[in-house]
Amino acid sequence: MDLSAHSPSRYSDIEFVGASASVLKLLKIADDVSETNAPILITGECGTGKEILARRIHQRSQRRNRPYVAVNCGAIASSLEESELFGYVPGAFTGANKRKQGLFEAANHGTVFLDEIGESSPGLQVKLLRVLQDGDYVPVGSAQTHRCDVRMIAATNRDLCEALGRGAFRADLYYRLDVVRLRVPPLRERMEDIPLLTRHFVTRYARTYGLSTPEIRSDFYAKLLQQDYPGNVRELSNYVHRAVVLSGGAPLTAALLDQLPPIVQPARPVEPVPPPRPSAPAANTAGIPFHEAKKHLIETFEREYLIAVLNECGGIIYRAAKLAGMSERGFHQKLRHYGIDGTGFRSGT
Repeated sequence: MDLSAHSPSRYSDIEFVGASASVLKLLKIADDVSETNAPILITGECGTGKEILARRIHQRSQRRNRPYVAVNCGAIASSLEESELFGYVPGAFTGANKRKQGLFEAANHGTVFLDEIGESSPGLQVKLLRVLQDGDYVPVGSAQTHRCDVRMIAATNRDLCEALGRGAFRADLYYRLDVVRLRVPPLRERMEDIPLLTRHFVTRYARTYGLSTPEIRSDFYAKLLQQDYPGNVRELSNYVHRAVVLSGGAPLTAALLDQLPPIVQPARPVEPVPPPRPSAPAANTAGIPFHEAKKHLIETFEREYLIAVLNECGGIIYRAAKLAGMSERGFHQKLRHYGIDGTGFRSGT
């Protein structure tokens, strides 16, 4: 959680990089609404650049010379919500010896970025709604209502409509936030931006380590373009970062990516996986301890389930993960755990 007021210069080198049609459309809408004070809801998967987009909007707004304050809603313990958001006065509770400034006071006349709004507790949602509606809040231990003037930008990687249906997210808060919705596309939907992003990250990390900007060979680009990127732009940035460090300023080649985690390795040929056969628990687990038998049966189920979902979705990982109700990263982790290569299920492979 970041409760400090940031000067605009701190983020002057932050860019939302991309030239694909989807990114240009996104940035056009973001720039159009940046000069307004309308609340914005940014949606998208982890690692797509939601906070970078929020900073861009702040930098192009009338509040650009005012504070930008970010908070991770899912990281605030329920017992600390009020004091972190709204501050407290001396004597509010044991140990409160001096006044504490809260997030909204720190952000007055600026922008508050509410990251992971979908993780916020019901109690926190109520308090955020009051600030959105009236600009009012009460510090802990105080009888005086304070007012603040902030522009709210919220972000989530969750399906808030689904959360509304389950009663996990307040409808009134949702409609207050969802005045302008900006969807940040996952990297797999804008693969044409990978060369541009790669050059951007190479330049950044070479400068960070005092290296001359290395040449980028075509096989390096080609290997990066082969990946699925469940971690999106953040994952690509990580791979480029490591490659620049390992290169020491020498040209970047595909060989440098051989030293990265297995997820970026080329797909290995796999033998066709036979259809799952019904398990026979009594026969397969007789004579072994209960917990070992349980683990065996769970692993058998999980492996057969993953194979069935991959077959159903033609090996398209993000579709399989969505069908399974899992995150793409979690789905990839399961595949690696069981040694299953999802590309072996794609049509024509």
